[in-house]
Amino acid sequence: MSFRGVLKSGREVLLQYPRDSRWWTPLSMATITMVGTASKLFVKGWHRASIKNAYILKEALEQSKREGRGLVTVMNHVSVLDDPLVWGTMPFKMFYTKGYMRWTLGAEDICFKNKLTSMFFSLGQTLSTKRFGAGPFQPALDAAVTLLSRSSDSGYHLTSHDGIPPQVDCPQWVHIYPEGFVHQPFAPHEMTMKYFKWGISRLILEPARPPIVLPIFGHGLQSVFPEDLPKRVLGHGFKRPLLYEVGEPIDETKIAEFRGKWAELAQPYAKEHHVPAQLQTGRDACQLRSEVAAFVRQNVAAVRNLYTKTIEAPEFSQALFWKTQNQVKIKGK
Repeated sequence: MSFRGVLKSGREVLLQYPRDSRWWTPLSMATITMVGTASKLFVKGWHRASIKNAYILKEALEQSKREGRGLVTVMNHVSVLDDPLVWGTMPFKMFYTKGYMRWTLGAEDICFKNKLTSMFFSLGQTLSTKRFGAGPFQPALDAAVTLLSRSSDSGYHLTSHDGIPPQVDCPQWVHIYPEGFVHQPFAPHEMTMKYFKWGISRLILEPARPPIVLPIFGHGLQSVFPEDLPKRVLGHGFKRPLLYEVGEPIDETKIAEFRGKWAELAQPYAKEHHVPAQLQTGRDACQLRSEVAAFVRQNVAAVRNLYTKTIEAPEFSQALFWKTQNQVKIKGK
């Protein structure tokens, strides 16, 4: 269930740039193609990148277009350059085909420091996201929910004056790193993940129609761009193995179950404009978002375990553990 205020807020974020102008789409495609090509040269030429089960992502994209549903890909976060370098493993066609490149969320304090970088990352389909306490109910997440929804399905119809091009009004592909921060733990915890934040829960619960959710696990880029060593343009090392593994779509029956619970919680507030306080901080709503985030993390961990069996303590998936723990040493911390 989507609230009108969420979609309105999301539209306002998208309208911060002239996406309906005749020059925006060509410039955006040129930016994506340029960055994608550079990423491919880096991960395939300078290093040895491979992606397993890429066909699953391709099939999910096709299914998304065919069924008019959004696609959410979820990945662990081992380097500030996870995106765009992960897409260097994909075919060139993805870079210049409309509707076949992801939207993602980028840290405001890193990607949107000035007008030049803001324009660059916006052309590259990145949404400015506030970190450090802004929480999941911020405009960037509203925009992501909007991108995953078709306006006609949500009961809100765009007009010719909205300024959002038709291709954006179709459900899009949103790629997200739910850990929120780069996570590079030392051995023996180097394959572990932090807890997943609630933003991913919103992207599953709130779009007008249930999105297809695809888990991805990446490994290797942390050795190229380690947080505890001086930064270099080309990183550290040469011909390092970089592995990306795409998992099967997350069980849609379980997603439907979560969305059903959300609909029950939200129904009494259906006339509200935005997500009311009771659904932001209420116990049942918070518990549901925690369950969704933990379930998605479990699915990404399952993909990781196809590559290497990693034994994690159950508390690794809990926010409180990472706020108070001292047993996992993290690079750069």
